[in-house]
Amino acid sequence: MSYRFTRYEPKYREEIVRLQTVLWGPDLALNTAYLAWKYEQNPYLDEPLIYLALHNERVVGMRGLFGAQWEIGRSGQTVILPCAGDTTIAPDHRNRGLLRQLLQFIQSDKALSAFPFMLSLSAGAPVYFCSLSEGWRLIGAYGAVARTSLIGKLLRSERLRSMARPWQHHPAVKKVLNAAAHLRRPSAPRGHIQRSSHPRAEDMARLVERTDRADKIRQRKDSRFYAWRFGSPLSRYRFYYQQANGLEGFLVLNTRLAVGPVHLVDWATSTPEVLTDLLKAAVQDFGSLEIWSATLPETMVATLGELGFTPAESILPDTAYRPSLLAQRLNAAWLDGKWSLAGRDVSDLKTWELRMVCSDQY
Repeated sequence: MSYRFTRYEPKYREEIVRLQTVLWGPDLALNTAYLAWKYEQNPYLDEPLIYLALHNERVVGMRGLFGAQWEIGRSGQTVILPCAGDTTIAPDHRNRGLLRQLLQFIQSDKALSAFPFMLSLSAGAPVYFCSLSEGWRLIGAYGAVARTSLIGKLLRSERLRSMARPWQHHPAVKKVLNAAAHLRRPSAPRGHIQRSSHPRAEDMARLVERTDRADKIRQRKDSRFYAWRFGSPLSRYRFYYQQANGLEGFLVLNTRLAVGPVHLVDWATSTPEVLTDLLKAAVQDFGSLEIWSATLPETMVATLGELGFTPAESILPDTAYRPSLLAQRLNAAWLDGKWSLAGRDVSDLKTWELRMVCSDQY
């Protein structure tokens, strides 16, 4: 089969929304809102970076790049990097080499020379292996620790998760899930910890600014980031705030999936004690929690261990694949070494501070 490749134009919006029912869910209105939020309203790129494969002028493949801003440790430097996501091939066009062709087309786009690297934080196994064969570099696997209740262990069944995933955005299922979520968590604040379904972008950004952060490559989390990031129409977030004279700490949980663990995607606290209090509140409300562990500081790993978190058991059938950070170099002129920015080795996972909030999967 022959394919034509092109950049996104608004005339393709409806076809993209239909194609992405495979990945995003069956609700076309929700998919349209997600496309607009993620690519057209992204605060870091002036225009959507979406690459399409056409067959007989019908959209049969897509890979998007959304913008994210990163701080390079304590150097004071920031850099915007495109991050890959939403890679989808129509079922009747798979196993034809189309994914490889699409990746090669993206790499040839001269507009990407404005960036030193592009990242991939949510590649599934087919995209992961194809990317590596096309010159992407494996930075490292995220690893995870989890606290799993007895019912949570049942819900971690990949077969059950696969069966439930296509229905998680169905209106009737969403009503049931919302009712269940309301029943299993207190609606009123307990003590000095407040629960909310809304981000306090300004307060969260101010708290992050005054906390001591590791000298690593990490996402820049200002009020613009928080106001945009948690506006995803496909996700449900739960915010935990500890308040004294001002905001002293927060946790953000992603409760998007119909089955499986709740994910701890982001946090910031003024003291370790505040972090422990917030974690205890989240553990009390949700039986099963999971968090990326590969780049966590040892003190937080120890705290999670005391709360019953253990290394997460893989439910993936392919032992050669692990969810990982991948990177591809775009413009060496940006670099002060082959894989270095501001003296930091980009190819070393220890250089990074990674949280689930970095990935569009959450």
